[in-house]
Amino acid sequence: MVGGRALDGPPVIRRLRERRADLARVTVRRALAAPIVVLAVTLAAFVMADASPLDPLAAHLGDGYERLTEAERSAAAVALGVDRPWWQAWAQWIAGLATGDAGYSPTYRQPVLDVLTERLPWTVGLSAVGLGIALVVVVLSGLIAAARPHGSVDRALAGAAVTLSSIPTFALALGSVAVFSVALGWLPVSGAAPPGQAATVGGVVRYGILPALVLAAGQVPWMLLAFRRACSTRRHRRPSPSRGPVD
Repeated sequence: MVGGRALDGPPVIRRLRERRADLARVTVRRALAAPIVVLAVTLAAFVMADASPLDPLAAHLGDGYERLTEAERSAAAVALGVDRPWWQAWAQWIAGLATGDAGYSPTYRQPVLDVLTERLPWTVGLSAVGLGIALVVVVLSGLIAAARPHGSVDRALAGAAVTLSSIPTFALALGSVAVFSVALGWLPVSGAAPPGQAATVGGVVRYGILPALVLAAGQVPWMLLAFRRACSTRRHRRPSPSRGPVD
């Protein structure tokens, strides 16, 4: 009995149980909302594509579009499925997605699932590297700032985090490419290897430096502020020996 209240277990264990319950509720809510989000986003994409002034058939055929007759254009439109209203095309795409067919990418000229399968490992790896860099920066910066709470270093890091969080990630990415790739020429713009060459470990590292740093920069602000707040809360909740443990 502490402060007139019975403890049902150590405070740390109770907090862990509460966090696990919160995480489970959030996971269930996100899982239930995911299909609705997919339907809404894909529906909006089909609506905007239909409202676009661009001709999808001309964009797909390129220079060959002008050399085709009207009959050939109509046949090509039927073959590509661009002759139907957007709601029919969207419904057919949803039906195909349910059977594992995500459609065909005219940009890469291959099935969408093949494009995702080819590029997903690179995306996951790059995201993991960016998150790892962010964690290292946050932990080191947080420990340095925690040594002197509300000191000059702590305030400077908090201000830098707030400033960095106000910059959109896409703007940070474009600015980084403009400075380090275009202006200075230190790092490549995109890809994993020079055109026509196989990817190597050294090449992947060199090509991945800039995007990994940009991804890390997008994660550092909120992680650093959360880490700083957690350290501050822990200092304020330090129990007094004369009053016993704190709930």
